[in-house]
Amino acid sequence: AGKSLFCLSAAVIVQLGLKENPMHLAQKHDQEKILWLDYESDQEEFTWRLRCIHNGLSPFYKDKLGHSHIDYRRSTLPIIDEVDTLQNLVLDKGYGLVIVDSIAAACGVTDLNKPEGAIGLLSAMRQLKVTSWLIGHTAKSEGNKGASIFGSVFFTNYGRSVWEMKKVQEVGEDSLSIGLFHRKVNQSKLFKPLAFQFTFDKDAVTIKKQDVKDVVEFSKERRLEDQIT
Repeated sequence: AGKSLFCLSAAVIVQLGLKENPMHLAQKHDQEKILWLDYESDQEEFTWRLRCIHNGLSPFYKDKLGHSHIDYRRSTLPIIDEVDTLQNLVLDKGYGLVIVDSIAAACGVTDLNKPEGAIGLLSAMRQLKVTSWLIGHTAKSEGNKGASIFGSVFFTNYGRSVWEMKKVQEVGEDSLSIGLFHRKVNQSKLFKPLAFQFTFDKDAVTIKKQDVKDVVEFSKERRLEDQIT
């Protein structure tokens, strides 16, 4: 669904503290140090994706992009088994954000439906005392409620803010649309759906914010009163 691509693009904006950015994301701080824990890919693919994002942003932020750096860590052990090492990394480097891609492998359990995996992972993340983005996969959609996080309900229950991501892309097209739908929150309001278009051109990715109602597949996710209006 483009989860890693979206999160890495947003991470670049957070890391550089870009107040004006193509995703129209509000920035709380000027810059943040970021650690990316990768359980699915490798550093070569991560670096290639990061370079494509930089190339797409460079016409607008050429001076700042030279200072962009997201620390990469290829991970294999469950987070709960190396939480002490990660704690030391966070303290030593001063990370403000840790991104986990993805929670299925980071749990280190064979049955994600049992609560132990989710509780262990989220308890370990809490010990890091730092903001975290946890990327997961989705279970089958339940009617109009949207898809839930695959596995134990505790992934959702313990999450402070949960967004579902969907992708729309025609076969053979060089662009894709990504929709974000706010499913759960603890300390704020639920935000309206967001949509973004990612366009690929050789070794560059350009990002543009879209209006949700302009993407038919996403428009159906809006509140009924908004659809009627």
